[in-house]
Amino acid sequence: MGIAMVDAIGLGKRNERRAEELNRREERLARYEAVEVAAQERARHRAYDKALVPFGDVFSHLRNIGPDDLKAVAEPSGSEPADGEVRRIHSDALRAVAALAFGVGASVGLKAGTIAAVGAFATASTGTAISGLSGAAATSAVLAWLGGGSLAAGGGGVAAGTLVLGGITAAPVLLAAGGLISWKGRKNLREQRAAATLLEEHAADLGVREERAAARCKHSRRVRQLLDGLRKETRRRLRAVGGLVDGQDDYSVYTPAQRAEVDVLVALAGDVVAVMRTPMADDDGQVPDLSRRVVKEVRRRLRDIRRAR
Repeated sequence: MGIAMVDAIGLGKRNERRAEELNRREERLARYEAVEVAAQERARHRAYDKALVPFGDVFSHLRNIGPDDLKAVAEPSGSEPADGEVRRIHSDALRAVAALAFGVGASVGLKAGTIAAVGAFATASTGTAISGLSGAAATSAVLAWLGGGSLAAGGGGVAAGTLVLGGITAAPVLLAAGGLISWKGRKNLREQRAAATLLEEHAADLGVREERAAARCKHSRRVRQLLDGLRKETRRRLRAVGGLVDGQDDYSVYTPAQRAEVDVLVALAGDVVAVMRTPMADDDGQVPDLSRRVVKEVRRRLRDIRRAR
């Protein structure tokens, strides 16, 4: 057996071990992100079911209030104002909240009413009017709409699909069992060196994707924590405003303090939508600076609301 053949066989074995290692890393990466995507989806469903749907129901029973009456919480004096892009996100979110608040009738049920509010003017990612959908399809379409649209349209999607944009990619053919790198019967040292080069390139690419996935998942956890905080605070405020509406459903006779309670609730609902509408990853799989800024701003607003109780 010639030296070149011995070298080819040795390199082939190393290539095979390297490919198996990379395959294991690919599988770990896929599982790692899949777990976080599922957790993100659960957090968004909880925020929708436990905060936005009840919000729509409370407002469906409130009389003599219009979109002009929905005001965000006033910026505390001396605080740093939100930048223009973040203000735009909040403005869009408050318009969505207005749709939820005023698109429902008093006779409409909880979740159905909220879906009707969005479906009155929104369409699903397929182009079908949301108002023409029902059941799980309607709920998913509304969540996707609140999340800024479907993944294909560049939005957050139902399961915050942007979390994995640029993340998991199909392993090259050379990683398949029995593929190019198999040393058995391979006597061409040149082929094994080419395979080794491809493996190193893939390893470098995988390393970048692992780093970006770690950053995305870390950011996703922050978003989940923020959504949970917003949901819990919204639930607290809903109990107070719900009791207020049960006792007196005419907003026009509310005192300034009572109107302020309504304002805070509207602001919280707007913040939930703002967080869900902001994509958490760009086309390269990196966390956009805008998403970080929105999270930072909403956390500040939530902290100020809690302090003002």
